[in-house]
Amino acid sequence: KNFIPEWIKLMSIEKTLVDRDQIQAELQQTRERGFSQDNEEFMENMIAVGVPINDDQGRICSTLSFHAPTQRLSLSDAMGYLTSDMKPPKNYLF
Repeated sequence: KNFIPEWIKLMSIEKTLVDRDQIQAELQQTRERGFSQDNEEFMENMIAVGVPINDDQGRICSTLSFHAPTQRLSLSDAMGYLTSDMKPPKNYLF
């Protein structure tokens, strides 16, 4: 069920996703939201939000993201900075 190598698990923190089902669920939620988020999964006390940047054919050619310490910005407040034009249509797969 866990497919993350043991050495990565040793480097992970409490909120790091290491279970296949958790990771697949998070990927599905990311597709549905149209943007990614990191709620202290990579580094304690840090959040991040990332949005895709598409080319003129709708393909992802880059991303734009920002990180912040949780003491300054909560994840919900960070998501408040996203505007509707930063989010792709709900049926957009990336």
